Amino acid sequence: MNLIMTELLEEDDELYDYDTSAVGKAKYFYNLCLNESEILENWRTTFDEVVKSFGGWPSLGHPVKPDASIEMLYADMVAKFKADSLFKATVQPDDKNSQRHVLLVGGAYKDYKDYKNYKKFQIDQPQLNLFARDFYVAAENEERMAYLQLIRDVLILLDADRNRAMQDAREIIHFETALANITMADEQRHDIAELYTKVTLGEMKDSLPHFDWPLFFNHMFKDLNDK
Repeated sequence: MNLIMTELLEEDDELYDYDTSAVGKAKYFYNLCLNESEILENWRTTFDEVVKSFGGWPSLGHPVKPDASIEMLYADMVAKFKADSLFKATVQPDDKNSQRHVLLVGGAYKDYKDYKNYKKFQIDQPQLNLFARDFYVAAENEERMAYLQLIRDVLILLDADRNRAMQDAREIIHFETALANITMADEQRHDIAELYTKVTLGEMKDSLPHFDWPLFFNHMFKDLNDK
């Protein structure tokens, strides 16, 4: 299958418009990925531009903006990079009605066609970066230590101060461990019907008042055109 896809993507033809054709776009991005010299030459500039667009990264010495909003920051990360470190946002069939597609926002179901008028949500836990909850909550283990080292090494490669890199790596592990401690183990999540519990936006605001849910949803969907 991979060989067939490679042959199709590498076909030299001008039948597809790169601006409008899905096939043309696929070929265009495939060729971009093969341009290693361009990637090596410009990756840092692109990376810095993206980080700047998110208000900077304190680990790299950028000051935190006084008006920084976790809701707007995470909404951008979800919309642009499909982040799911805190909760997910994706389109999928409703677990109880496969004929209906919904927006799953951290387990929060929103009507895909008319999200602004949909009033029910369902909250779920995030995907942990170490995948298995036990890697966080168990005693010191090789997986967690390797993850700590990876975070530190990446920060140093990005020119972070070595001492700051280790300190921030530990803080990241500490935060993710706190998230893991409030999640359910996989064996407790087999009954989808039991997990399927919808709440209103008002109930979300009452239960989780420290997160501005309307701001998050509105910012995440700000570029979605009503149809």
